[in-house]
Amino acid sequence: MEITEFDCLHDAGIEIAQRYRKDGIEVTLNETRNTMHGYDIAENAPYVLEQVDKRVCFLTQRFAN
Repeated sequence: MEITEFDCLHDAGIEIAQRYRKDGIEVTLNETRNTMHGYDIAENAPYVLEQVDKRVCFLTQRFAN
């Protein structure tokens, strides 16, 4: 899961991750700092590129297993 720091759904995202963990579901929570919902529209910003790389690495590892 990925949640942004300044998002009206921020707390709900954390709560959902906690519920999943409580139910025994493995959750990786990536909380992006100093970001708002839709921050990745700035496609070429260094921080966005860093976060996209994190997403790609996560998915690559998951599909490799």
